[in-house]
Amino acid sequence: MMMRREEGFSLVELLITMVIFVFAIAAASSVFTGLLTQFKQQSKIVETNIEGAVGLEFLVYDLQSAGYGLPWANLPAYAEATGDPGGLNDASGSAPKGINSANSWDIVNGSDRLTIKAANVCNNTACKKWTNVRMNNVVRVWTPAFERLENNNRVIVIDPGVSGATMKTLIQSGAAFFTLYNNDTLSDPDFVPTSQNDAYLVYGIDDNTNLLRPFNRADYFISYANVPARCAPGTGVLLKAVLNQGNGNFNNTPILDCVADMQVSFRLDTDGDGIPDTSTNALAGLANASDIRSQVKEVRVYILAHEGQMDTNYTHPVGTIQVGETVGLGQNFVLGANRMNYRWKIYTIFVKTENLQ
Repeated sequence: MMMRREEGFSLVELLITMVIFVFAIAAASSVFTGLLTQFKQQSKIVETNIEGAVGLEFLVYDLQSAGYGLPWANLPAYAEATGDPGGLNDASGSAPKGINSANSWDIVNGSDRLTIKAANVCNNTACKKWTNVRMNNVVRVWTPAFERLENNNRVIVIDPGVSGATMKTLIQSGAAFFTLYNNDTLSDPDFVPTSQNDAYLVYGIDDNTNLLRPFNRADYFISYANVPARCAPGTGVLLKAVLNQGNGNFNNTPILDCVADMQVSFRLDTDGDGIPDTSTNALAGLANASDIRSQVKEVRVYILAHEGQMDTNYTHPVGTIQVGETVGLGQNFVLGANRMNYRWKIYTIFVKTENLQ
């Protein structure tokens, strides 16, 4: 009987194979880790870009709305924001300023605080709607139905007037400067015109909260609370803070993460020819709402934030970034060594203030 020889691998051969296999796995792992890191970085950049595009649309919309639905005359005493952040409260009983800012309000990075006043800059559904009312409480009812004011919405009523001191007069009934909208009519007949030649404007302000003021207010500023871990040191979250009609405090909504600076400037028409002729980073020189309405023609906002997260394989090409048109209308922001491994981006927003007039 013939014996068959059984062959196999020697121990040395197995060891060599294992070493080659380990090197192959290590090489593959290195490539995979690099790809995973790059994918994560790119994903965060895309996420930041989407967040910026969506979040800053709120700011653009509110800037375009500045002054919308604001009364100019016959103002009652009203309550402003608790604590007067940035000194941006208007004097009670005076016409509200449609837009204003506090220069270098932020003590951390010297960022500005922006305030916008209008009927529609809050986050409820009533403030996005309006209508008009004629003699005998005939209210215009919109189609489709979702554009209509709803029962118990708090509204203000304004007589648009013709010109001068009688323009945009707030209608009141005794001490009340707002009324309820119910069943396509206004609850208080004192808010209804008595002449068939008149039509008053009705602006929704709040869904169901009694009003402390005949307008809504939204402030934009950088907060350093609840900042995501991926953000660079010294950065914060850009907030939209809506003034609560019920208590004078703010309800905050995050707009954009990892923000280092926000600078605001204004283009003014100082000679009344309708053409902007100068720029400023503060409106303290404009004494009242009328001056702001007549002179502020454009608002410019510059926001410095980084895309994605820290990347040790990347170094930002410059250590100082100009935020704003010039240093006099903004500032040079110094990154410092702990912020050089981030991809920085400036969001630039220019908006004409057509609703102020």
